[in-house]
Amino acid sequence: MDLKNYLKSKFTQLKPALVKTVSTGAQGYVFGSMVGLFTQENDSSFIDTLKHVNKTGLTFAKVGVIYSTTETVLEQVRKEKCVWNSVVAGTITGAIVGSKKGNTRSCAIGFGLYSGLAELNKQ
Repeated sequence: MDLKNYLKSKFTQLKPALVKTVSTGAQGYVFGSMVGLFTQENDSSFIDTLKHVNKTGLTFAKVGVIYSTTETVLEQVRKEKCVWNSVVAGTITGAIVGSKKGNTRSCAIGFGLYSGLAELNKQ
């Protein structure tokens, strides 16, 4: 197999994961922006509101991208789609996001439990 066909086959395998990650990030940004819009103080200027909306949107997008990427990698490595992938992905996401504010353990546990329960609810 030549290099061109090899790269094409690898890209074909990665394309669903890339689409899922980008889609989840975009959905997270839109949802986070809406949350930011509703949580902003009423007496803020328009520019302050836009900054708050953008910051909240980026935070939610980051959570979505980290979770989606971790879950996809776990599914590829373990060769199965199960609740434990969601629990581990949620735990890793919570640890990464929580480490910025110093509450890594509680965020990891919370995200992991929430992710697992959400996945169980789907089944």
